Amino acid sequence: SYQDKLRLLRAEHRSEFRKGNSISELLDGFNELIPKYNREPINKIGKILSENVGIIHISDSHVSKTVNLPINTFNLEVARKRLLKYIDTCIETFHNNKISNCVIVFSGDLTNLSTHGMDMTNEFKRSESILKSFDLFSEIFEIILKENISIKTCSILGNESRLIADQYMSNVDSEAKENLDYVIFQMLKRKFKGCVDVEFLNEGDSLEYLLNVLGHDIIVFHGHNLKHNNLNQEIDKIK
Repeated sequence: SYQDKLRLLRAEHRSEFRKGNSISELLDGFNELIPKYNREPINKIGKILSENVGIIHISDSHVSKTVNLPINTFNLEVARKRLLKYIDTCIETFHNNKISNCVIVFSGDLTNLSTHGMDMTNEFKRSESILKSFDLFSEIFEIILKENISIKTCSILGNESRLIADQYMSNVDSEAKENLDYVIFQMLKRKFKGCVDVEFLNEGDSLEYLLNVLGHDIIVFHGHNLKHNNLNQEIDKIK
């Protein structure tokens, strides 16, 4: 009947509304757990920044993923060691080139997908992986700031961090925003909100971002939709 159809339509709309608000509710729930950055700024306002800019690119950290093979091991401890080694190398390069400001570019998949059509063995539940990721990237920010290097940062969405594993990754920003990459970036933004040495260039809620560094345009995106067997032509199309 008409009433039955109307009832189903209303139920569908309520479901879509709830899904659209789930990320906001998730962030609100984590707000109490986010420690505030309340130290004195390391780089005082008015400091003359270096003419050059260092770029730190972080992608596919897949926090929560575990690999236990005779020839390969991966877990949170391994991910942390790799990232810290990478950051140490970046900082050394910056100091050697007298660079005092950097851009941290997050390009997706900060956490791991819970399933790939079958159960996967993850080290943590996804709620835990959010906090583990947040702690890890907060630590990286702190390390860089202690080296007297100012930070600008941007982020986009990856497919493996989508909130609902059994749904395809949407190509629409507002739908793809149902994503833990967005949650983690927003948590970092809340933590470092009062720090004059950290500037957030975007909200981390889109699939692409056009970053400009010293007059050079850099397209930031995850690349999961690219045909990797024809990568050069795919990149030319994007340009």
